[in-house]
Amino acid sequence: RRGALLGAAVAVKLLPVLALPGALSGQRGPARTARTVAALLAVVALAYLPYVIASGAGVLGYLPGYLAEEGYQPGDVHRFALLRLLLPDAAAEATAVVLIVLTALYVWWRGDPDRPWRGALLLTGTALLLMSPAYSWYALLVVGLVALDGRWEWLTVALAGAVLYLGGRLLPGFPLQSWAYGTAAVCVALGACLRARPARPPA
Repeated sequence: RRGALLGAAVAVKLLPVLALPGALSGQRGPARTARTVAALLAVVALAYLPYVIASGAGVLGYLPGYLAEEGYQPGDVHRFALLRLLLPDAAAEATAVVLIVLTALYVWWRGDPDRPWRGALLLTGTALLLMSPAYSWYALLVVGLVALDGRWEWLTVALAGAVLYLGGRLLPGFPLQSWAYGTAAVCVALGACLRARPARPPA
């Protein structure tokens, strides 16, 4: 059931696929993992089958053009703002992919099976920090996961997208993308540090 529900979400919008490792948290058995992934793929395939029959490759719609327009194609990098502070543009995309994959593996292997939304929040928020999109609605999934998990510092990721979307044209030439997502990354790191502090014993 978990895989089928996630598949329905992915069929509507691709971004929820980032929640898959969270849904698999602690499920190291190949049979359970395969069932969840198979259910997700089956729902997506059934949802898109009528469109594939009707339009063939046209089922992708504007997706390839959208990816190029948004700067996710090699040689035309407009995203990955935080990584571009440290790396050349040519290496930023590959590094982002590697970090997202490593985070996904960590969530899958070490995540809490009783709180799958926690791992989903970690991976989704990390992916948005690395990709630094200009549209705040990309972070709607983060907002929902924060409501489940209570780690409110991740809301700064959603706020960064909103600031970039609203303020990008008002501050031409200012590196707002780096500042917005850099501030969000600092807030997330501070929140993690504060939560990791041992609780003081009662006086």
